[in-house]
Amino acid sequence: MATSECSEKWSNVNTCIFIDLYKERPYLWNPKHLQYKNKLIRFDGLTEIGNIMKISVEECEKKIKNLLSQYDREKKKIKKTKSPAQVLVLLKTFGLHMNKCIFFRIGINQCTQGIQEKKRPRVQY
Repeated sequence: MATSECSEKWSNVNTCIFIDLYKERPYLWNPKHLQYKNKLIRFDGLTEIGNIMKISVEECEKKIKNLLSQYDREKKKIKKTKSPAQVLVLLKTFGLHMNKCIFFRIGINQCTQGIQEKKRPRVQY
C-alpha cells in the first residue's frame, strides 16, 4: 500500500497484516513491557511497520488510533445489543479484526488493574 493510497479504505488483508505486525511488537502496546516508555524503540517499531506496509509512521499511529476506537465502539455496541441476531451482524462487520485487536485492551487492562491495586490502602484491624 503506497503512501498516496493511505487515505483509501484498507482491505481486510492489509488490516490483518498491520494488526499482526503491531502485535509482534509488544513494546508498542503493552504498558508493562520494559521498552514501552522508550520513545526511540517505539519509533523504530512503527518505522519497521511503516516500511513493511509502505506507509508513514504518522499513518501507522493514525491506523492504530482508528482501530482502537473502532474496537471500543463495536465492543460497546455488542454489550448494549440484546438480540443474538444483531450481535452476529456486528461480529460479521468487525469480528475478524475484533478478535485480532483484543490484545490492545488486554495490555491496557493489566496496567490499569495494577495501578488500581496500588492505590487501594490496606486497612489493618
